[in-house]
Amino acid sequence: MAKIIIAPNNFKKELIKKYRKDNPFFDIYIYSKEELIDLIYPFLKKESVYLLIKEFNLSYKSALKYCYFLRFVDDTNKGLIKELKPFYEYSKKENCFLYDEYAKNIVVKKSVDVFGYYKEDYLLEKIFKTLQITPNFHDFNINLDSNKVHIYDTIEEEVHHLFIKILDLINDNVDINDIYIYGYNKDYEFYFDYYSKLYGINFNNLPLNKFKQLNFVKTFLKDFQNGLSLDDCFNNLSNNNISQDIFEKFQEIILTNHYDDLNLNQQLDVFNNVLNVEVEVNKFDNAVTILNNVSNFNNKHVFCIGFNQNNYPKIVFDNDLIFDSDKEILSLLTSKQENIINRKSLLEFLSSNNYFYYSFSSKSYLDNYYLSFLASAYNFKLIKQNELSYDYSNLASLNSVCKIEDLHYKFNKDDFYLNSYRQTLNYKYNSYDNSFKKFSLFDKDYLLKYSYSSLNKYALCPFSYYVDEVLKLQVGDPSFYATIGSFVHSIYEIGLRYNLTFDDAYQRCLNNGQFNFDIKEKFILSGLFQRIKDIYNFNQEQLLKINNHEIFLEKWFTYQLNQHSIINGKIDKIIVVDNQYYFIVDYKTGSKSYKEGLYKYGIDLQLPVYSLLTYQDVLFKDVSLAGIYYQEIFNDIKDNDTKNFKLSGLSLNNSSYWNLIDADNYIKNHKKNSCSENKFIDNINLTKEKYLNFDDKIRNNIFDIYPILSNKNKESIDACTYCKNKDICFVKYQQKRIVANESEE
Repeated sequence: MAKIIIAPNNFKKELIKKYRKDNPFFDIYIYSKEELIDLIYPFLKKESVYLLIKEFNLSYKSALKYCYFLRFVDDTNKGLIKELKPFYEYSKKENCFLYDEYAKNIVVKKSVDVFGYYKEDYLLEKIFKTLQITPNFHDFNINLDSNKVHIYDTIEEEVHHLFIKILDLINDNVDINDIYIYGYNKDYEFYFDYYSKLYGINFNNLPLNKFKQLNFVKTFLKDFQNGLSLDDCFNNLSNNNISQDIFEKFQEIILTNHYDDLNLNQQLDVFNNVLNVEVEVNKFDNAVTILNNVSNFNNKHVFCIGFNQNNYPKIVFDNDLIFDSDKEILSLLTSKQENIINRKSLLEFLSSNNYFYYSFSSKSYLDNYYLSFLASAYNFKLIKQNELSYDYSNLASLNSVCKIEDLHYKFNKDDFYLNSYRQTLNYKYNSYDNSFKKFSLFDKDYLLKYSYSSLNKYALCPFSYYVDEVLKLQVGDPSFYATIGSFVHSIYEIGLRYNLTFDDAYQRCLNNGQFNFDIKEKFILSGLFQRIKDIYNFNQEQLLKINNHEIFLEKWFTYQLNQHSIINGKIDKIIVVDNQYYFIVDYKTGSKSYKEGLYKYGIDLQLPVYSLLTYQDVLFKDVSLAGIYYQEIFNDIKDNDTKNFKLSGLSLNNSSYWNLIDADNYIKNHKKNSCSENKFIDNINLTKEKYLNFDDKIRNNIFDIYPILSNKNKESIDACTYCKNKDICFVKYQQKRIVANESEE
């Protein structure tokens, strides 16, 4: 005997239990609305999404939604829906539509039980008619009278008291796995994280459990955005402590959603969307469960937080890709019908046989909130939450005083009760041990890949390296200034590679989709335009004066530092002169000058690292290294003297080389800052020595808070000044490495 049920996917588990309990011999078939749609409507090939992205320059979300709408278009209604017509014609031409004629036999002409769907769903009604299904909708009785809703002034108060109530339930022998939270959103994220750690309560289904939020995925996306190949992006993750199952699932998502025909921004958009899926990470055996949708269960404890007009019920507006008038033609739900169904679905859930606890805060950081109209419609009793006895416990008092101390320490904000707290409570503030606690992370055989920037970070402060390169907590959207740097590099590379005028190279980079500047950023960019152009033309003039030259642009190099460590680097520009010499140029959009005095500390070794990478490369074995230079793009931006465009660095003391590159006009102080070939080799050897030492320390897991500080006028440096991690290491002056004079090591 067979039983056919129509219900949302998240209802299935509980419904199977229910029907098996009634009759263990039933054959149970449960279909969601989406699965019924698949039975009678064509579906589009997976590749269709990418075809639409490429052909119509759509975002991934828009293309995905258009693919959904196109399923309900046919030759009888396509002319009525102007918005969809071009997409429909293109999809037909590309043979995107597929059909399945054989899977619907189980449900045709059957009587079915319907849970979680309603008679107002016009699309479902049309499906039932097409398949000649007789639906048995399970009606419900609304039972919300005599409920209470607790009102708080702030979200923090709401969350704090929520956790106390959860602890009370657990103390009353309620299984933590029978406790649920409904209504969670981003406003609650900080406080849930804070109080879950304070009280030791775990949560499952938090939005953080998505691939996109994992640090190694953020690293991958950053590398891909910077132009690395997929293989290189995957290889760069080898230092991450990633479970094999999660990594294989991640690779599968990336490889099945990578299309060579998409440009970089389009492909990044695809990755950002397809990676926004749940990942089985930090799932706990015993935890409170976050409900993202209404569900079907009984005898559980459900906390409905944020019981305000924005969330209960959810309101849908007529602002989709196609308007409600077009949805009516396709028999799809309009926003008005969706709102009716959302309300019914919520009321059914809140009327189920569970224990519900309602709460609401009147404001967050940004908004004021108003109680859901359901509270008045169903006679909820409003309770202004009083302080609990717990609020006067020792732990609660310590929690409060630490917040007050933070405000006092960080913002010099005084509190009337601070002295009383200090006199009556036994606590210490800002007297903790913040030193790095060594543990085993890397071993001698672990493959490590370095770049100049990562090892320079270790030289400045080992703990900063640990945070950025091991924990990878620094991943985020690049700043405007970093984007400007990439933009300038791209102009110079494309212009030189394809022998373009500056204006052509500029426009090509501005419009290729890689850089999305807003109006304010474009205004700033317009003020920098002339300087970028002047230096571009300045460099072109020098090249015209160098006879018989070969140029390498944005070229990657790899050097085997030792058996288990390599250094990777991408050099902006290398010019080989007359098959005898070559020189290296690194563009700098920020302030940068050649400071050889810092080499002995392992700092600022970028040009010597580039020397090392090229000196060992087969391409340059028959030519001599003759120059290593920075070129500051925005140096003295208001001064258009060409002296500000010149290269600065170290030159080979060789008049033949100077003449070949016209050093008088293009290199700053080339005679004063010159050396023998042995000097280049000495710097290369020094770099190897320093980096081997750093590699050994990293493998021995030495990541102390030990930033370098120098007060010398010419080479002043403080590793903490621009460090993004200083607020989490709480560095003390005594922990800084003071370098006071040239003789110190």
